Amino acid sequence: ALLAQQGELRRALDHLTQAQRLSHTGSFTTDVEADDHVWSDELYRVLEFDPGTKVRLHSFRALIHPDDLAAFDAGFRRALAEGTHFDQGFRIVTPRGTAKHLHAVSHFGESAGGRRFVVGSIQDVTASRNAEEALRARENELQRAMAQLAEGQRLSATGSFTSDIQVDRHSWSAEFYRIFELDPTMAPNIQVIRELIHPDDLALFDSEIRRGMAGCEADFVFRIVTAAGRMKHLRGVAHLMVHVGGRPIFMGAVQDISEPKAAEEARDRA
Repeated sequence: ALLAQQGELRRALDHLTQAQRLSHTGSFTTDVEADDHVWSDELYRVLEFDPGTKVRLHSFRALIHPDDLAAFDAGFRRALAEGTHFDQGFRIVTPRGTAKHLHAVSHFGESAGGRRFVVGSIQDVTASRNAEEALRARENELQRAMAQLAEGQRLSATGSFTSDIQVDRHSWSAEFYRIFELDPTMAPNIQVIRELIHPDDLALFDSEIRRGMAGCEADFVFRIVTAAGRMKHLRGVAHLMVHVGGRPIFMGAVQDISEPKAAEEARDRA
């Protein structure tokens, strides 16, 4: 029975060791007063200490990035004084010079003899943290690109759109809303645009939509009369991007050419 139990314990230890390696998580137990530590094999690997090396708290603290050391010490002292859980992320530089992001969780307790001890784990989260930072950098780049695009559209009085005409689903840029003088919170729909088009140009507008549905490029000039009664000359361009679910999706732009149109008409009159 004892041999069988030892076999089960060995198998359980093998499973735990494998799970720690796969998750890059090492476990530890610390006798606080004696500064005595027991580390799992994976914790030695994560911290890049030689397996079985006798460690002390100061040797572990020496790894912590200087910018994170004060927060780590404060959190550790607070958890130790209050007997609460410790849960904190921090950076280290290993003895081999490798920079890593770690996440430590632990809880404090007392042994039967009244000695305080800590049981916890430390996970190497470098890969996920680097992925998060890369994603955050890409998001920042995208936000800057969007801001530049919005400013470019404002300066050129050009609004962009994508349209799934068959299901009347559209996406309009902020400048598109401004050109048509529409409430930017309203849901885009084609009927709102048709109601603003000058009656004499409505047939042309509908004809261009039919041509676009047939796969033709659209490039035409039309007029609108806004809700405030202002007439504008617009140039619309669009092309078929892709079919989604068998439906054509269009991308295009509308530019307010009222000012150059007025200048052109003044020149013609002169």
